[in-house]
Amino acid sequence: MERKTSATFNIVNGEITLAKTNPVFEQTSKYEDKTAMHKAMWYILHSPKLIEVNIISNYYSKDILSMIKYCEMIGLYVELRLNKDVLHTSTELQSWFTISQQSREEFAIARECIDLMVKHAPELLKYAKVSNNELIEVLRSQIYASGYDVNMQSIFNQDGLNSGVYEDRIGKKHEWARTYTKRYERYNTSLKDLLLMYINCKFYKENGFEQDRSSEEITFSNEQADAFKLLKLAREKGYDISLNEAKAYTSIYNMDLQDTVVVVPQSACSLGVQMKMN
Repeated sequence: MERKTSATFNIVNGEITLAKTNPVFEQTSKYEDKTAMHKAMWYILHSPKLIEVNIISNYYSKDILSMIKYCEMIGLYVELRLNKDVLHTSTELQSWFTISQQSREEFAIARECIDLMVKHAPELLKYAKVSNNELIEVLRSQIYASGYDVNMQSIFNQDGLNSGVYEDRIGKKHEWARTYTKRYERYNTSLKDLLLMYINCKFYKENGFEQDRSSEEITFSNEQADAFKLLKLAREKGYDISLNEAKAYTSIYNMDLQDTVVVVPQSACSLGVQMKMN
């Protein structure tokens, strides 16, 4: 009977356990040096008598990903226990890593926002305890009511489609695909942006800075009223334009402001739309 080996790589404890048959016995080796352990793991992976591999780890590494890809290539069963998750393929591991990174980034941003409120705007903490949506609504209303133009936006990357279907002029459908992931830069007003805008407004008010607009203008000017109506409609439809931009458009055009029509500045459109308009 041919000898077969099942290997367990416990990276957490620095141990490699080999369970062998014919005769049946188990052997465990302890490694203090991580580099030496990874070298031994690769040596075992190339054994022709190996039938399965179990990896136990509490972190992601490119070396672990390479090991799983190697097992996939030669058709060897592999199981990775990563913290509380059990993974079997390189695709699952890459997805796990991406989600973990996003969670870490979101936690770091949330921690930074809390620190900003504690230091500069403790009056907002009671709204943050209710929900993020409650806090965002309060921030937006306070910023717009302040009269200061402090608009901020953050750049974020968005992955484009890797495949799809389109119709030509005669209605025939064609499939397309990319061998890479195309990334686009997008602009968005994040919670951190809103907090910084609010803190700026608070600083300007406390230090007597002149406002960009006055309450009298909002109350008695039809042009200002139209501008605020346009601003409200644009915000509801997801367009992030400033009050000054809304003023410019309402003063240039005699617009009929309906709920179904929202005019936004060309700069707020994508490059593709801007090119078509030019």
